[in-house]
This record gives sequence, C-alpha cells and structure tokens, in this order.
Amino acid sequence: MKNYVLVVHSPFNPIDTLATLRSETPFQAVHEGDLLDPAAYDLEDYEDLESQLLRITGVQHFITLTDDLNSAKHQIDIFTEVEPDTVIMRKITRAESDDESREVAKQKLAELLNISPDQLPD
Repeated sequence: MKNYVLVVHSPFNPIDTLATLRSETPFQAVHEGDLLDPAAYDLEDYEDLESQLLRITGVQHFITLTDDLNSAKHQIDIFTEVEPDTVIMRKITRAESDDESREVAKQKLAELLNISPDQLPD
C-alpha cells in the first residue's frame, strides 16, 4: 500500500490538481519558495505551463489513519504560482537553496551579470 501522497495544485485554481504522486516511501521535504518543473508531469489541460516553473507558495500536511486503523497515510498538498523559466530565475533559486537570502542571491547575480539588482525579477 502506498501511504505517501504528494498533490500539486494548479496555480490558476487551488482546487484543481495538476498531479498526484503516490509512493511507498516518504517524499523529500518541500518548502515555500522551492521551484517545481511542470514539464515532468503529463499536463494535458495545462500545456501552457510547459515552459514555466511553479514556485511553491504553500505546503499543507494531512496525516490520517488508514481504513484498517493499522497504519497512517501522509498526504502533502503543494500550492503554487507561475514563475518564468529563465536562467536568472534558476540561478536565484540555486543560490537560495544554499541558504542564502533571496536579496543576497539577487545581489550576487546582478554583480555577475554586471547589472543593477533592480533589473532582475522579484
């Protein structure tokens, strides 16, 4: 039985589900601000997302007992918003994942590109 479920919600309507993934082992931790690449999913109704990234805006956990009451089921619901899939966005996100603040990452990227940080997307 697959007791771990990851549900990715649409950035356009949080009631809609983009993908539901089931596993026998726990998923890696996900956090607000992380990026997901929707190209990894079969999104027939959301083909316009294929060239976009999804930024996680919220994470909600549901832990329930199974019908036989002998084990628990852990469901993680992920809420998202659309981010442009650009080299700049991926560099900012990579720097964030190294525990740097978004502003520090933005400043370093601006220096690398020899532009003002104000010219980078928020």
